[in-house]
Parts: sequence; C-alpha cells; structure tokens
Amino acid sequence: MRIILIGLPGSGKTSLGKQLANRMNLPFLDLDEELEREYGKSISEMFREEGEAGFRLMEQACLQRTLAKGIDMVLATGGGTPCFFDNLIWLKEAGTLVFLNPPIEVIAERRLGIEENTRPLLSGEGNLSDKLRALYQKRLPFYQKAEITYAGSDAAELIALIQNQH
Repeated sequence: MRIILIGLPGSGKTSLGKQLANRMNLPFLDLDEELEREYGKSISEMFREEGEAGFRLMEQACLQRTLAKGIDMVLATGGGTPCFFDNLIWLKEAGTLVFLNPPIEVIAERRLGIEENTRPLLSGEGNLSDKLRALYQKRLPFYQKAEITYAGSDAAELIALIQNQH
C-alpha cells in the first residue's frame, strides 16, 4: 500500500507521515529529504540557484524516481508537488492521496518556530498567516483532488479513514 500525503508546509505531512509509516509497518519517505540527498543541497539553495521553475523540474524528476521504486510506502510530498506538471496524475495513480488540511492558524503556529528560509515561498516580509492563506487558496484546487481530506493529527484515526477507503 502506498499512502501519499499532500498539503501546505506545516500541515503535518512529515510528522504524521512518520507515525503512519510506523503504525502500518511501512517505510517513510519525505520527497524534500530525497531531493536534498539527491542533489546535495537544501531546498532553499535549490530554489535560490535554480528559481522556482528549475526547482520544480528537479522535484518532478525526483518524484518520478521515487515512485518508480515500486515499493509500498508512506510518502510526504513537498507542499507544491501536486500543483505542477502532471505530478498530481502520477501521485493519484501511485497510491491513496491524502490531503492534510488543519486550520491555517494551526499551521502558522507550527511554522513560527521553524527557520524562516527553509520554505522559500513563506519567507520574507509580511504576515505568515496571510502568506499561508494565499498559498492555500492557490493550491486548494489541486489538494481537493485527494481521495481523503483530513484535518486532525491522530495517526490511528487517519489509518481508519484510509482503510475505509479501500
């Protein structure tokens, strides 16, 4: 079984993903970590050096290689991964797509303690909640294509939702 998590930065893809993988006895892969390992640079460095368009091409190639492994897994994608190229189609074909959708205020609170430049689209001047809301509105049409939308943070509850889907 493949569980693929999508949602904004701070929505819980990595933390909840690790819990899911542990409970389901599946490997956990984080696409951002795969990208950083593959290219030997941080996400912010790739963004800065390649621009968003170049970064998205690198992300797409890494996603294709990750999905081609053909293994069962829990995969946490980058927040923008499903919004570019045909990534959403590949993600939906590869497994059960889960949109993690906690309230913006919860995401903003989670992001406050994180180094600002780790997510280039959220860095810089301005209110973090406003930036998150704008990003959310832009990406929501893609996120809503997931089979499951989940706003909580309980791995057992999410597993039950996933099992009911199958």
